[in-house]
Amino acid sequence: MTVASEPFRAAGVVTPSRAARGAPPISVELAPGECLRLVGPNGCGKTELTLCIAGRIVPVSGRITRFGEASLGLACSAFETGTFTVDRLARATSRVRGGGGVPEWTERWELAETSSRRFSNLSRGQRSKALIALATLGVPRLAILDEVLAPLDDEALDLVVRGVADYLAAGGSVIVVEHRLPSALPVTRTLAMESTS
Repeated sequence: MTVASEPFRAAGVVTPSRAARGAPPISVELAPGECLRLVGPNGCGKTELTLCIAGRIVPVSGRITRFGEASLGLACSAFETGTFTVDRLARATSRVRGGGGVPEWTERWELAETSSRRFSNLSRGQRSKALIALATLGVPRLAILDEVLAPLDDEALDLVVRGVADYLAAGGSVIVVEHRLPSALPVTRTLAMESTS
């Protein structure tokens, strides 16, 4: 089975905060083209779980299938982008994921006006759109979208919904964390996480 067709798996994962509260483990399996929504009350550990999946936090227990750094895109509201411009991050991301396609990507995501600007100088909506676009650039195996949809206006949200649908059609998988999710986003499954308090 190739990486492109192999399901993403996280089996029996217990994050640090959930371990401290005695919460049960979580398992996730995503085939190519699937979009999973994580739901649950504030503090239940949704973001911590996504950071474990992304390799940013080490879980207390469990196994997570990873296909390498190039095979995961992370768009998070707390993502640190430093003083980089959108174009510089796009070119760096493209090199890691196989190179090429940045001009076409910039046009498809309507980022021409912001590509030369630093992330720190973008509005919240512009920043969110750019982060989502970066997460799916080059079609990594899995893209995680963690609370980055809320700042988008209607026009940007329509663009993102189309972009995510194209990414899924190309064989990517998505995990999305959002309190209010647009109905047009092609979610295939929902995983409810209970409170850990």
